[in-house]
Amino acid sequence: MRSLQTRADPLAQRRCPKCGSALVLRTVKKGSKTGDRFWGCSTYPQCRVMQPLG
Repeated sequence: MRSLQTRADPLAQRRCPKCGSALVLRTVKKGSKTGDRFWGCSTYPQCRVMQPLG
């Protein structure tokens, strides 16, 4: 149950599955999905892991 609460909480600490760094909430700036939000690795561009917000 705790993992479900963590996934739903936008402020919960998240880790990159590839490099272990923190995931940060980012916003798409260009293209057809402008304004959408997603989780992106904080070490971008070295690590390009992205996860959907939901």
